Amino acid sequence: MRQKRILTGLLLLCVIVFAGFLTMLVKTLIPYQEADGVYEEISRDSVQIAASEGRKEPLNQEQGQVVSEICPITVDFQVLKALNPDIVGWIYGEDTKINYPVVQGKDNEFYLTRMPDQKENASGSIFMDCRNREMSSLTNQILYGHHMKNGSMFAGLMKYKSQEYYREHSYFFYLTEDKKYRLEILRGQVTTDASDIYRIGFSTEEEKEACVSRWNKTSCLTPLFIEAVDAPLMTLSTCSYETADARFVVQGQLIELGNEQTICK
Repeated sequence: MRQKRILTGLLLLCVIVFAGFLTMLVKTLIPYQEADGVYEEISRDSVQIAASEGRKEPLNQEQGQVVSEICPITVDFQVLKALNPDIVGWIYGEDTKINYPVVQGKDNEFYLTRMPDQKENASGSIFMDCRNREMSSLTNQILYGHHMKNGSMFAGLMKYKSQEYYREHSYFFYLTEDKKYRLEILRGQVTTDASDIYRIGFSTEEEKEACVSRWNKTSCLTPLFIEAVDAPLMTLSTCSYETADARFVVQGQLIELGNEQTICK
């Protein structure tokens, strides 16, 4: 009888533990599903895939390539601004999960836990550093996004630790209300939030060149593009897990579409 009570107790304990595990799993998955639904709806209402006819396709990477001069998507910023006037852009990577509106708040905290419709969700938003203002050749536009376990938001940036992946996904597109850019990736590295790669601007071209030279030495990527002196920088940042305060950043240059560049290697 005593043995039966022990077995019954153990069985009950297992049921309680399993129920607790399922509860935690559901609590984890629901925010993911809610976020996916919101982002899918925003994309459906405001983004169209452009016709592929006439677009320039990449050539053999080993011989150098001509990159796409025509942005593969169009974005209705009127729809986005009606949803939230804090939306300032759209970041898109072909053949990646990165396809999101970019918001900019009054601080760098609000959109950590809020989506572009301002509803609370652990996925948060892709957001621009609140310090960024007008773009110029001496600026560094910084975008932040969570490293979500389901691969959403900026989790895909971690793939840029691989040179092979970089060769196949060497640029993003960044769109604003009045301009379109090709974000040509130049560097990727594990760093911390104290790094000066998070600086938003430079006093002189010489200062920018010195910083770029230093960052190139710690990059895990061999750059495929010629660095353009007159191009603004853009840095994409997400959490990494090498240390408690580790970050992984992918940095590139913003080339306004209409100014064609070629890969140099």
